[in-house]
Amino acid sequence: MHIVVRFMFERGDSYIFRRTVPEDVRAYAGVREWKKSLGPVSKHEAIAQIRVLTAETNQQIEHWRSPARMSEHMGPDGQELLEDQIFNRAIAQQGLLTLAKHHNDDRYAVIDAYATPKEAAVLAGELTLSDALERDDRNYPGKDPKPREQALRVFMEANGDLPMSQINRSSVHKFVNLQRERELSERTILRRMQALGGVMTRYIADEELVRTNPFSKFQLKGAKASAASVEPFSDEDVRQFDAYLASSCQTSRTRPRTISLLWAIRCGGGMGASEVSGLLPEDIIADAEIPHIWVRPNRLRGLKADCRERLIPIVGPLGRHLEHLPNTSNKFCANAAAGRLKEAIKKAMPDNGESRGSNRFRHWWKDAYERAEVRPDLRRYLMGHSRADNHARYGRSVPDLNELKAALLASGRFTDLGSK
Repeated sequence: MHIVVRFMFERGDSYIFRRTVPEDVRAYAGVREWKKSLGPVSKHEAIAQIRVLTAETNQQIEHWRSPARMSEHMGPDGQELLEDQIFNRAIAQQGLLTLAKHHNDDRYAVIDAYATPKEAAVLAGELTLSDALERDDRNYPGKDPKPREQALRVFMEANGDLPMSQINRSSVHKFVNLQRERELSERTILRRMQALGGVMTRYIADEELVRTNPFSKFQLKGAKASAASVEPFSDEDVRQFDAYLASSCQTSRTRPRTISLLWAIRCGGGMGASEVSGLLPEDIIADAEIPHIWVRPNRLRGLKADCRERLIPIVGPLGRHLEHLPNTSNKFCANAAAGRLKEAIKKAMPDNGESRGSNRFRHWWKDAYERAEVRPDLRRYLMGHSRADNHARYGRSVPDLNELKAALLASGRFTDLGSK
């Protein structure tokens, strides 16, 4: 029986592999066709070699046709080639007359309308997650491919192949929630998060970007996190929290003291749950030129360290809720107070699968001070961090209240609250 094998030609006593390079990738190949002599071998051996060469050239063609690969060679010729590919595909799908009717003969309008997200990212000069993963494999070999491939597949199911610049906390939540819907263990989810988080970290370092890794500091339910791994609340979460508090004030559906404590956590510049819950009436100095709270040890509770004693100016809506803020009981349990505050925050914050502890507000404030480039000694004082070195350098142990109030306002955390 005569067997016909594609790309195999017989010349005398030898066989030749010969294959025309597809026109859309010919600019990359640099030749019109591939041609290779297989030498004087048997037909059986020739067929085996032809199959290997066919597979290799198929892989090379896919390599060139992939927008991820085009981005590596993206010069004027490469960009034009990708645009031609999109335009020709659009014609094949819709027909030239339909395109002309809907896009007014504008070639670039057609390309914008029919480009896939990956192709659009490449034309814009952006790297998608799958591209970054492939680059990471080449630049940092030796990583376990299984969790990375599984994580990428699920992430693309949840969000698509997003450009790296568009991956944010919201897309990570979708990624996590999809896996929870499939009842995967938190351990598996964490392993996949770490796999993609590593890719993002190295991408940020390679591109010398200044941004937060959205996969990092993601505290899953039931997972104990260190203080350094706590992610601050997002601004969107806090806006929802503010709306909840404003609504609660009008409808009185929450106890006045609970509302006061929540406002103190929200506007207190970094005060912790036990600090606001254990305030006594004499710790709130409302009649001073600059009203402020004196966070200090009292008969209800101590402080974790001497540096936690500090003065916090009263700014924003907190000033309207001082009446119910002091603790008037003779008993106090820091753990119970923190637990009650956490339950109150749960009602106000969206359940996106992360911890909703009050400590995330402290990190939210810390992040605001750093972004606003608040002076280091003021930042550390307001947070209650060790500050002996900074204040020794500035020559005083306690900053001026005017400076502290200015630092709070500079943080930008009162912009939507009508602070005064």
